[in-house]
Amino acid sequence: DSTDGGGLYCDGTVSLDNVNVIGNYTAGDGGGIYADNKCILTINNSIINSNIARADYYSEGGGI
Repeated sequence: DSTDGGGLYCDGTVSLDNVNVIGNYTAGDGGGIYADNKCILTINNSIINSNIARADYYSEGGGI
């Protein structure tokens, strides 16, 4: 769904090292990062902050 994952939509294998995911917005889920059921996500030494997920009826995961 193109409305999920304001900063990153993960549907495979992703490694974030020394990354800032800051200030992203989505009208769906995962303001900063959306990780679907196929996602293998590794995060090291990274900042995930000030991300917003805002759907009309519900939303999940402002950061992830």
